[in-house]
Amino acid sequence: MGMETLSTYHIASVTELREPMKVLEAAKGQPVAILKNNKQIAVLVPTLDQKEQGGPVSNSELAAALKKTQDQDRPILDYLKSR
Repeated sequence: MGMETLSTYHIASVTELREPMKVLEAAKGQPVAILKNNKQIAVLVPTLDQKEQGGPVSNSELAAALKKTQDQDRPILDYLKSR
């Protein structure tokens, strides 16, 4: 059985979602992978505070930001996958 690549460093079980604010606070504004039976079934992405983030962003700006982060994290994920 291969190792599944998670889309974020923060994880929570479906059971932990009984208290969603605790899950979000623990992740400190970062996305959270939701696991059921040790398999990722969803990603919880907190709503951005538009004032704090400088206003709304377009879909293309969001896609570019996610792509940049993915490229930065790829070497780490590849290293961990080989373990």
